[in-house]
Amino acid sequence: MEIPQGTSTPADKKHVYSVWAIPPEDVGGRLTRLMAGLASELGGPQFEPHITVVGAIGLTEQDALEKFHSACDGLQAYTATVDRVATGTFFYQCVYLLLHPVPEVVEASAHCSGHFGYKSSTRKFNAIFHSSFSFMNSKRLLFGGKKCAVMRFVAFWECSGCASLPIEPPFTYMPHLSLLYGDLTDDEKKEAQEKANILDESISGLSFPITRLALWKTDTQDLTLKSWEKIAECSLSPK
Repeated sequence: MEIPQGTSTPADKKHVYSVWAIPPEDVGGRLTRLMAGLASELGGPQFEPHITVVGAIGLTEQDALEKFHSACDGLQAYTATVDRVATGTFFYQCVYLLLHPVPEVVEASAHCSGHFGYKSSTRKFNAIFHSSFSFMNSKRLLFGGKKCAVMRFVAFWECSGCASLPIEPPFTYMPHLSLLYGDLTDDEKKEAQEKANILDESISGLSFPITRLALWKTDTQDLTLKSWEKIAECSLSPK
């Protein structure tokens, strides 16, 4: 059967993928209980505890797998340490554990991002940045001052398909482990932050090893996360 010109075969179809660092089982269980406690009062979709190492990027599954295994090859296990419970300004950074950005944590992300083809391209990014801002402004999506506008652009970047481009926005990598996804008010986020510290009083300062990475299919436009799927997992080399 001849495939009409301009269409893609399933193997050529691109999806959005992310690379996650997976905490050990005992820590994962502890985090899952904390996340469930927050969701029981404030709602939000369920997801597995993870630290995003490579953000959403559009690739074919074969390409994503090849890049993932290449990134894992030779990468050593490292340690992540929680700084505090923090809150953000958009759905995927609602309430989270902020991690200390020590060199080995930041370098693991940089190493993997390099294998996934992220590269600086200021001129191209600026063009996308300004055109996206114009679009968002026309749709009345920009409000709340300059800081909110920038954060909403980051969310727009991740959810609009721009994340599939082989460039990365010029924002510093912020290692974090999300506890709750949602569009909450400032008061609700403050309540969730306080509740997290009550549910697990010693969560700040928690250190744990990262010995596994996972490749996930993560359609950022699916706010239910029901389509999210783990594709592969790898073990990192011991220190």
